Amino acid sequence: NTALFLEQPEMMWPDEAQKTLHELRVHQIELEMQNAELRNSQAALAASNERYFDFYDLAPVGYITVSAQGIILQVNLTTVNLLGLPREQLLKLPLSRFIFQEDQDRYYMLCHQLIKTGRPQANELRMTRQAGTPFWARLEALVAQDDPGTQVLRFVLSDISERKQVEEKLRLSEERFRGMLRDVPGVAVQGYGMDGLTTYWNPSSEVLYGYSAQEAIGRSLLDLIIPPEMREGVTQAIRQMAETGQPIPASELSLMKKDGSRVMVFSSHAIVQLPGHTPE
Repeated sequence: NTALFLEQPEMMWPDEAQKTLHELRVHQIELEMQNAELRNSQAALAASNERYFDFYDLAPVGYITVSAQGIILQVNLTTVNLLGLPREQLLKLPLSRFIFQEDQDRYYMLCHQLIKTGRPQANELRMTRQAGTPFWARLEALVAQDDPGTQVLRFVLSDISERKQVEEKLRLSEERFRGMLRDVPGVAVQGYGMDGLTTYWNPSSEVLYGYSAQEAIGRSLLDLIIPPEMREGVTQAIRQMAETGQPIPASELSLMKKDGSRVMVFSSHAIVQLPGHTPE
């Protein structure tokens, strides 16, 4: 800032000096307004940078920018925490270094498809932290242009280890459950959805009704073992079970085998709700 001191009374200044003084005062006001505008712009920029820090660095997912050659160019704090290396050490490293060895092909296929098609891609694969600890990750990627106009790949990295652990526990639990049903001697067990389509057919069912599991699964239970005269009543019973959650009462029934002959059975039903599946 520059201050001007004019010590003589204005009446003693020539007209030209009065005009110059007026222009200087107007210019001073304009400068003050510009300074205020600049301060406001700087405050807005600071607020924008703070929001950028919140949205980018503190996002619940990792953000990674990678060159077309696979080199890490930019990461946020979430990525730093997930991979276990400081930001400055992550930059210039290939992202493939953090992909689990057995899942490298998945990563390279994702990048290949991304560059080839230009369309967003996603895959789930295992990654490793700097300490060598593996974790399950979901990578979502798209092609973009950086400031100089060169092609880059932008990844969103999500840690899905917890979900994968739940899925694995569910798979093992369902496998044990189906194993128990498979190994029940002399008891025919069928699983079917509320639409009547067969989802499970144990070995004893194969022996009793004559259909292999491959033949039975995916077909309507009505067509397989329910005689024509019973199908309307069974359809209504299944619909009621779906609506009320109450199983069909156990009873003796004359059902149908593959060759059309009848077999007397004692039939009971149980509704099984497996997480992630519709009731059967």
